[in-house]
Amino acid sequence: EAAIEDDENDIAAWNDLGCCYLHRGQYEKAIECLTKAIENEQSSPSHDDYLSYGNMGETYESMGQYEKAIEYYELYEKLHGKKHIPYCEDKGRLYEYLGRYAEAEEAYKDFGTIEYYINLGNIALRQGDKAKALELFDKSIDVTEDEDDKAKNMCTVGMNHMDYFGDAET
Repeated sequence: EAAIEDDENDIAAWNDLGCCYLHRGQYEKAIECLTKAIENEQSSPSHDDYLSYGNMGETYESMGQYEKAIEYYELYEKLHGKKHIPYCEDKGRLYEYLGRYAEAEEAYKDFGTIEYYINLGNIALRQGDKAKALELFDKSIDVTEDEDDKAKNMCTVGMNHMDYFGDAET
């Protein structure tokens, strides 16, 4: 707040204050601050971070307004000119919540191979296709080169999905 008092156009200060409100669950105040940061970003041609758009997406996601959250994640990527891996994952998860599995798969394509297969496996589970899920989880393990990482990945997949596969054939 002191930084904003010194310079009411301080994009980082507005963004950071919005994030503080977000993490305190004060979503309306977060939106007000992030909106101010976005307005200042739009009027500052030298500023090219656009992080406030992503943080606005996180705020709407926390409020359960998934469509609006996706809109802000996509605006961030459009303005920034590249994908932001955490937002790709966030978009994928939100598309899953909305039952839009093809769009979720597309969002997940934009980040690591291991995570891609795990997330596709999760989609298959949500759609009731255990065999396809197992196949995708196996692929996530197969593409892991480091043996320690492979073991961790196997444990993670196993622990997270034991309930689903109790009756599955291997």
